[in-house]
This record gives sequence, structure tokens and C-alpha cells, in this order.
Amino acid sequence: VFRKIAESEPWRAALEYEGEQVTYGELNERSDQLAVHLRELGVRAEELVGLCVNRSIEMVVSLLGILKAGGAYLPLDPGYPVERLSYMLEDSGSGVVVTLERMLEEKAELRELFSGGDRKVVRIDAEWGEISRKGREIEGGAGVGLENLAYVIYTSGSTGKPKGVQIEHRSMVNFVGWAREGYGFEAEDRVLQFASLNFDTAVEEIYPTLTSGGTLVLRPEPLMSFEDFQEWVEERKITVLDLPTAYWHAWVSELERVKRPMPEGVRIVIVGGERALAEQYGVWQKVAGGRGRWMNTYGPSEATVVCLTYEPPADWGERVAPLMPVGRPIGNLQAYVLDGQQQMCPVGV
Repeated sequence: VFRKIAESEPWRAALEYEGEQVTYGELNERSDQLAVHLRELGVRAEELVGLCVNRSIEMVVSLLGILKAGGAYLPLDPGYPVERLSYMLEDSGSGVVVTLERMLEEKAELRELFSGGDRKVVRIDAEWGEISRKGREIEGGAGVGLENLAYVIYTSGSTGKPKGVQIEHRSMVNFVGWAREGYGFEAEDRVLQFASLNFDTAVEEIYPTLTSGGTLVLRPEPLMSFEDFQEWVEERKITVLDLPTAYWHAWVSELERVKRPMPEGVRIVIVGGERALAEQYGVWQKVAGGRGRWMNTYGPSEATVVCLTYEPPADWGERVAPLMPVGRPIGNLQAYVLDGQQQMCPVGV
């Protein structure tokens, strides 16, 4: 779908980051060139490629390039401790890492980590001169099926060692297709890219946007104050916000404190990651002034980003519930309510 948009409307803006804009045609070409380079390094289906980059244009080029080559990507947050990154690399068996030379210059410990063993390291910024001379078509195609891996994200490890959650193309395609329809993504949308790649919310932001013809707007680093965030959203004319619930809770409180309304151009706010407070949604109704949609989402990484969604009815304020529901399953999924013994509960429980 992305390639079709890039070929039919190559002039359309795909990415924006700190004043730089990349069109669909440019993004398609750059990711094709990286894919050819990765194929020459031996990347094929089921091959895990470590991706250690900060938020940048190269981050999105790398994601698409790895997938086009047939590989699966393993996000390696450069802010994580080196010991955790080392464990993830060894546990996953990743033999190729895509990173940035300018980042390695700032973090010598990462350069040392990636230089060990037989691992192949692609410094996409420093090597772009060579990479950009590659052809655009991948001979024979990527050979990837629905059952092949798309990405692996490691859990927090709060209940033991971090574990790699393996997501296949089948479930990612199902979710992305649902998100385009369920959230109503359109070519005119300007979607905030807020989450780190190590949180699968990034999947929800990136792929539905780039398969709808919209523009993905990457937020700057580090995280802005709420006042700066509000102004940035308004200046960039963001229409879709996908925020961690905790951040949304705090932002709503700040909007109420300073008596400031929700940014005018925002048409939908999606929250997820932890329990949304019903009373905070009541405050949101006041600052939103009845404009735009709001959706509560739930889903563990193992279930591919989001599996349940809930959009409160217009009369929510007249019948406030003590808890905000997590809603109903998205397309092609089923949800079950189990008791403490993992047995199905009767209807109504």
C-alpha cells in the first residue's frame, strides 16, 4: 500500500522532523536502497536486524528498509543501559545492526558494544553515499509470508528477564488495516509520532499513517513541557494524537489548570498503556469542548499493539461510570473474560 501511494503520489509529504520534510517518493527510494544493501549483507526472512537509532528521518527509512529486505526489526533504544542492549542482542541472535555514526560518536559504549563479534554494523548516515548508489528493486522480492516475523519487542523485564515478543506480518497487517479504518486515517492527516520504537505504540503511529497517505510528524527530543507541547501541536497542525495514558492524564490536568482548550486542529486523541480514569475523561470533555473523538485502547504487546477499544458515547457526562471500559475487540479478534482459574465466565460477569 505504501509503495502504491509513493508511485501514484510521490510528491505527497510522508515525514516531517525538525524542519526537514521527506516525500513519499523520496522515502520509498531511500528505503529501497537500504533494503538492497541489507540483502547484500545476507538479510532474509526471519533474520532479526537490530535497530539502534534515535528519533530521526533515518529511523523511518530504516524500519521500511528492514521490512522491504524481508527481515524483522529489533528496536534497541539508545537510552537503555548497555547491559540490557547486550542481553537483547545475544538473546535474539541478531547478526546485523543498523545505527547512526553521529550517535556512536556521542556514546562510545554503544560503539564498543556493536563492534564485538561477527556482527555486521550499518551506520546509515556515514555510509549513505555507498547505500544511495544501490538499485531500487530487490531481485526476486523479499520472499516474506504472513507467518514470517515483522518485529520483536522486548518486555520491561519487571517480572524476570526481559523476553522478546515476536510479532508476525499476519497480525501486524490485521492491526494496521483495522487502525486505518477504526481511527479514520486520511491522506490529509498529520499524525504525531510520539512513542519510542521500544513501545509498540510506535507501530500504531507509523504504519497506518504511511499506508493512508498522511504525514508522520516526529516530535523533537527531549520531551517538551506541556506548554511547549501545546504550541508545537498547534504550529504543526497535528490532527491525530496517540498518547500514553499517563501523559494524557497530566496534560488534561494542565489544560484545566491554565484554562486552555484542546488544540483546535486535533480530530482524534487515542490513549493507551494503562487504565484511563473516568473522572479525567470528564475533565477532558470540558477542555475539548465537544470537539473531536477520544478512544481508550488496551492490548499487551503479545496481542499486537491494541486488541480492545472503547469510544465513549456523546452522553457520557450524564451517566458517568466508576471505571472507563476497555471496550470491544478490533476486527478478526475475540476477547474472553476468565475467572481466577482461567475458566470462561458466564454472560454478565
